Amino acid sequence: MTTYRSPSLRPLTTLSHELAINEDLRRMTWAKAESIAREADRRVEQLGSAYDVMATENSSLKTRNDVLSDRLSALERDVTTLRASLNDKAISENALKADVVSLDTASTRLRSENDVLARENVRLQAEVDRLTICRPCSPCSPYRKTVVSTITDPVCVSPSLRTSPSLTITTPALCTSPCATACATTICTAPSRCERIEWPVFQMSRHLLSASPFAHISKSFRCSRLGIERIELDFYPCGAAGAPLSAGTVFVRMPRGCTVSFRLSIGCKQTPVVCHTFTGWATGEFRHDFPFLREEISSLEDCANIQLDLFSCSRYGKTLVA
Repeated sequence: MTTYRSPSLRPLTTLSHELAINEDLRRMTWAKAESIAREADRRVEQLGSAYDVMATENSSLKTRNDVLSDRLSALERDVTTLRASLNDKAISENALKADVVSLDTASTRLRSENDVLARENVRLQAEVDRLTICRPCSPCSPYRKTVVSTITDPVCVSPSLRTSPSLTITTPALCTSPCATACATTICTAPSRCERIEWPVFQMSRHLLSASPFAHISKSFRCSRLGIERIELDFYPCGAAGAPLSAGTVFVRMPRGCTVSFRLSIGCKQTPVVCHTFTGWATGEFRHDFPFLREEISSLEDCANIQLDLFSCSRYGKTLVA
């Protein structure tokens, strides 16, 4: 037969022992709860610090994002401006290309017209050079007397006078002016033909009064018949350096290598026929001083007539005669 024992009837020692165990468990649970609470507080504090750091970084990133957004907007505006500028440049480039094409066309047309004009100019100059031959000497100074001569074989006359077999012309007699070079006594008796270049210098009174010492005036010519593309005459109304008092000076310059036979004159004063080799524009020129220049100035026209008679030119081994 089994005997049932009620719990209340346990021994007191067993109950005390269970109470002690429960108390120990409660203290252990409380200690663990406190430890968990402290750990939770520490983690919360760490998370709060991390959150603050992240919030700060987020704020910094937002600020940087705003700056980058502003820069992006500025770049977009610049890109838009550059695109507009590129479009304008493209339009301008197209317009410039059209202008260049138009200018090229005009330039080609002008070159063609210039070539035609150049050929016409060469033809006309050749015609002028052909017609410009040495004309009879004429009275050119109040110091020269005139006589009437009859010639049957004109040596150097103009084309209009060559048509008559017998001519009566007025020719200068001996020059009575104090000229350093003797003037011609009759018509041109040097080579039978010449190419004459005439340069009338007007307003000589003004040149003589206003020209400073060694001041000069220049003029260029050409002679196609003798193959001289440029002839430059420099006229010093008051004389060049070393010229006598009251004298005028004339310099003749031609291209390098030209050996030319010519005669230079102002009014009735003239040089003999000279043969000179030109060695360049700066040096090697021909110079002649004409004393008492005022005697050769026309009182009516206030003009001094400079003449250069060209007879022959040798260059590059080839000689051309007027």
